[in-house]
Amino acid sequence: SAPAIVRQDEIDTIREEYIELGVAQGVPGRGQFGVSATNTGDYTVAVINGDFNSLFVALQLALQPLSLQVNSGYRNPVHNAYHVGKASGAVSDSWHQYGCAADIQTVPILPVFPTAAQLAAAQSYWDAVADQALSLGFTVEPRDPDPQHADASFSGVGHVHIELECPLAP
Repeated sequence: SAPAIVRQDEIDTIREEYIELGVAQGVPGRGQFGVSATNTGDYTVAVINGDFNSLFVALQLALQPLSLQVNSGYRNPVHNAYHVGKASGAVSDSWHQYGCAADIQTVPILPVFPTAAQLAAAQSYWDAVADQALSLGFTVEPRDPDPQHADASFSGVGHVHIELECPLAP
């Protein structure tokens, strides 16, 4: 018989990553993908989660006039795997892979050797974002208690990691 030619679109390719890497929460359905402003993955589409996005908008509104800059939103499984085990603290079952997590840049962006005033300002911003996120129902990764000696099991003072446990749509 003649060889079969299988063509995959971008969504098929991403969904295959979930299977090949054995991502614990399962494979998102085709209808869960779309265009996202917080897509930091390797493709033009991302998993869209309405619950997370609605709460994120509520967080933005509650924190006005502070602006929120997302450093990392959706990450496809291969992109996420690149970060696992690095200083970023990424984990293989990250909610970033389901559009249910974001890393929010703190302000001011800290230099390598921040002054006490810069560090205090960043910690104050971090606390404001974290407190509001918690009040809305997000889980917030704890801030490293010793930013001079960063520990990957905590968010550094440079970003606030928020997430929402988002089961896959049926």
